[in-house]
Amino acid sequence: MNYQEIVDRIGKLSEESAAILKRNHEEGRGDEWRSEDTAKFDQLHAEIRKLGEVKKRHDAQQAVEAELGKVEERKSEPNEVRKTGASEPRQKQASNEDAEAALRAWMLARCQSSQIRPEWRNSAIKLGVDLNSEQFPFKMTSIAPRSSRSEDMDKWETRALTTTTTAGGYLISSEMNRALEEARLFYGGMMEVATVIRTDTGATLPFPTFNGTATKGRILGINTQVTATDPAFGVMNLSAFKYSSDMVLVPEELLQDSGINMSEFLGRALGERIGRILNEHFTTGTGTTQPWGVVPRATAVNLGTGTAAGFGSSTDGTAYRNFLKLIHGVDIAYRRNAAIMMNDGVLQVLAGLTDAEGRPLWTPSVVAGAPDRFMGYRIIINNDMTATFANNARTMLFGDFSKYYIREVRDIAILSSRERFIDFHQTAFLAFGRYDGDLLNAGTGPIKAVVHQT
Repeated sequence: MNYQEIVDRIGKLSEESAAILKRNHEEGRGDEWRSEDTAKFDQLHAEIRKLGEVKKRHDAQQAVEAELGKVEERKSEPNEVRKTGASEPRQKQASNEDAEAALRAWMLARCQSSQIRPEWRNSAIKLGVDLNSEQFPFKMTSIAPRSSRSEDMDKWETRALTTTTTAGGYLISSEMNRALEEARLFYGGMMEVATVIRTDTGATLPFPTFNGTATKGRILGINTQVTATDPAFGVMNLSAFKYSSDMVLVPEELLQDSGINMSEFLGRALGERIGRILNEHFTTGTGTTQPWGVVPRATAVNLGTGTAAGFGSSTDGTAYRNFLKLIHGVDIAYRRNAAIMMNDGVLQVLAGLTDAEGRPLWTPSVVAGAPDRFMGYRIIINNDMTATFANNARTMLFGDFSKYYIREVRDIAILSSRERFIDFHQTAFLAFGRYDGDLLNAGTGPIKAVVHQT
């Protein structure tokens, strides 16, 4: 088992143990877990400890190799890239300062290379960044993706999980990674709660589905022939729509200003733009020239006549019964990981509702960073959902949002334009990405939507 396989295995075991812990916490079991959960949890952590010891040995070897790399670097000329073989450059681990300097050098090379400081150019050389390239070697993600292309994503995850690497280290500072990812995640929450899958190409990605909930076994009499019941399969296909952030025009004066954190500035500017359009389409997309949104793909739960103006009366318990209709409309298999999604304007209405006994249905969080809860389920704010109560409006979703699949092709690419805005003394930067999304529904409706009626 190589290093990356060890890291991947530890991550998978950690997810499984976290799921067991979360399930028992949500069921209010405290320390009184089911025996099978206790045994499984202990088994997972025993394997994690065993793999951790193996990983420590790999880390120790990488630390020695990194130290030897520093010795070799001191023996070389200042701008020389040392060779480990006939043609492969040996690159040092990159600090945030080196990555920031390399980014500044690459950006200034777009418009006026004479302004590049020697230390910035040396950082770019040390990291193997080609200042004449149209594309910066940008890698990012803080989401834990499920990837069908293990090679590229595994290499990045190795860099992100270790403090030393002989693969070149970080090629861009963590500020840009974090700013771009936070900006994408902030706008609505779909990228945060959905299952994100990264692929190497944009070819159609099929997901087989199977619904066997209505199929049961049977009792047979002696010498009775069995009945043939074939399973019914379906498929959900994801394609790849191309998205652009549009251009960000940056004046040369801003590029030259060493006091400006250009990584964070560009990351947030480009990430906000892509985040807005992605969340809108993953929420309300029509599925023809854009991804299918979770709102139109959710199974309808009609609240009944007279609810177009809201959820019903709180004083007589009508609203409470309507919410129970929504929650129990989702199969119990999906309720274990369920959440409620709504516009912030809808939450403002719900915050004042009570059950028939006068108890509030909304429970604000008392822990920083923890989500508020409604009827015991965590709340996801998505302002791309409607906040208007009208006939046939879908103002609330409930279910397992990990069943909404987002497909991302490779990584976001950040590009620059050298000549187009030279007369304005500006350089254009923009980002491209390829995405698709849809709800994986085998027929039982993992996510349900309330539908208001006049």
